Amino acid sequence: MSLSKRPSITSDLNVPPGDSKKEKDSLDDFSNLCGKLTSTLKRALTEIDNSHAEFDRVASSLEKKVDSLKN
Repeated sequence: MSLSKRPSITSDLNVPPGDSKKEKDSLDDFSNLCGKLTSTLKRALTEIDNSHAEFDRVASSLEKKVDSLKN
């Protein structure tokens, strides 16, 4: 598909062609939503990393306790 035949992003946002104010507003809204999504995903990944770190600490502690019981 050539670039000239590719639909614009705003075609999915129900913005009439040539309405540059609505196009800009729609793109700004889309950009804001992308920013919020990115922020939410970063927070979620941080929580996952923290959970993994906590799991590793607990697992290490349990391994030490098991090793001490074996001796």
